[in-house]
Amino acid sequence: MDDRMTMMAVIHMAKAKVHRCMDCGCYHFEEHCPCCGSAMANPMRDGWYREILTTLTGKGSCAGMDDADLAKVVQFFERAGFRRTVPRDGPRQAARHARLGLMRQIEIRARQVLGPFWEMRVRRFVEVELHQEALQDLGENGLRKVIGWINRTDKYRRKEE
Repeated sequence: MDDRMTMMAVIHMAKAKVHRCMDCGCYHFEEHCPCCGSAMANPMRDGWYREILTTLTGKGSCAGMDDADLAKVVQFFERAGFRRTVPRDGPRQAARHARLGLMRQIEIRARQVLGPFWEMRVRRFVEVELHQEALQDLGENGLRKVIGWINRTDKYRRKEE
């Protein structure tokens, strides 16, 4: 990965932006919890932060960690949804970041709207309507069509209720 100082900077940026869901305890960077959909979240507290560091590395501070430990913490925050902004992204990197953001948005929204079998339903929509084998095969336009379908499904469901 990056050098030590960069990893420490990423960890501290993530710490400043992360939230903990009050309902399920999940750490996330979204408005709503991707695990349970709750909008109830608290900003990171110092005790939680130290607990995460200790659980992942056995050390309560970044200062005492080696590069491998720092990389574990960075990976934890990235799995929770933290995305670094890279100021010198070229067109390919920008397109890749946009695609990944749309895929993450689909995952979060589909969990909320489509329920526990959301992956199967999205995969089927992609196969039947967009003639692709997987969500990962779609470009930005295809991903936007999936989001539109999810939103229409939600609107239809709300209308019936």
